[in-house]
Amino acid sequence: MRIHWGTLLVMGTAALLLNACDSGGGSGSSDSDGATTVGDTVVGSQDGGGTVAQDGGVGPVDDAGTVVADAGSVLPPGSDAGSTPVDPPMNADCDQSGFTAAQEIAVIDQGTSGTYMIYQAHTSAQPPLDLISIEINAAAAPASGSTVDLTGRANMSLAGADLVVAIASGCGQQGCASWLLADGGSITFTELSQTGSIVATLTNVIFRQVTVDQNTGMASVTPNGATWCLPEWNINSAYEQPPELPKGGPAEATCVADGTGSYQYDNVQNIQLQNCYGDTVSLHDTCGQSKAHWILGTAGWCTACDQLIASLKQQFQGNDGIMTRASIAAGQPGLDMWIVVGENKQGGMPTSQFCQGYAEEKGLDPSMVLIDHPQQAVDIPLVDPEGYAVSINGLGTVWSAMNPYLVADGSGAVQMGYPWNAILRGSNMEYVWSDYLGGDLNQVLGELLQ
Repeated sequence: MRIHWGTLLVMGTAALLLNACDSGGGSGSSDSDGATTVGDTVVGSQDGGGTVAQDGGVGPVDDAGTVVADAGSVLPPGSDAGSTPVDPPMNADCDQSGFTAAQEIAVIDQGTSGTYMIYQAHTSAQPPLDLISIEINAAAAPASGSTVDLTGRANMSLAGADLVVAIASGCGQQGCASWLLADGGSITFTELSQTGSIVATLTNVIFRQVTVDQNTGMASVTPNGATWCLPEWNINSAYEQPPELPKGGPAEATCVADGTGSYQYDNVQNIQLQNCYGDTVSLHDTCGQSKAHWILGTAGWCTACDQLIASLKQQFQGNDGIMTRASIAAGQPGLDMWIVVGENKQGGMPTSQFCQGYAEEKGLDPSMVLIDHPQQAVDIPLVDPEGYAVSINGLGTVWSAMNPYLVADGSGAVQMGYPWNAILRGSNMEYVWSDYLGGDLNQVLGELLQ
């Protein structure tokens, strides 16, 4: 689930639950005191069974299908033989119940795997906090007026999930202490529009704590884990639209040594970095030799990077089990790649020794693994708000040549993280795409590799 501080989207639900390595409002109506939930109302008042109903404190009532006033003082909810079955009170099995929001926010996230519509409610304007989060894949969004049954959704694949309804507790800048996925109840979408609003109601939702298999992305209910019940939650929020992003270009037809700029559609300058062996590798050495050049930024501590590299290695490794630039080109003609390590396991500068160990551990050719961690921090201009910058070391050289399109909220928190992906056109090293521009990496690669 993505955590949103004010107007900054930091992380996504599936991303957080899948250990994504990021570092990293509004108002609405809610009724979370449980006053109108089942168990507080008169049980048995909707009785059409035509059978005998036991009414607390009185004798049997002959019921021919009419409404019977049932005090409900003797029988537990749901055990009235003449009643429509009623679920037990929401708090019967819940470690926590209800929710009180200090702020709500709805944003559009144009991520690497598509566009997502995200709503969150926070218990506080600042961490630590608890949150409700609803993340919807815009390409598969439920229709307005539809109701989605949430039963069984705590055991689900988070990879590419179209709808994730969750509660998280103990959330701070480094993530949340625990995540609970909806496993019962429903959500009704009265209105849902990517360019408009989300108007929806959560009804009798039971959330269960989950654990996630980091290899498969499958979430499953944690044995003896926490539960959280939400009898009713009303949402009425307009989606904030992404800011207008600066663009460069048009690019020159061939590589330009100093580049034409650092924004999308500019020719990227001749970036030079050292590989694990200490050799200098120049971006323009392979100008015109590929259709697409993929730059993958990683860190020694990033588990999500490990998963991505393992997936790529499985697809592109050579007969010797090592992934090289040559084996990638053999597996996907026209594709070239740099793997750039920005930080070691402690977040500091990777040494050549660390780099070689990293490459060996991941099954990579050390000559294609490059180090980018300038000793002096580099100021990277933000695209929103304009006129501000963030000082970084990891990926400082690459991000100086290719603006990563970072944004900040009112408190100065900046969205950045690993893995970071960027795609260049191989013929002229034109900056075509990177993660924070939104869109789909596979789609961009597919278009360039045709």
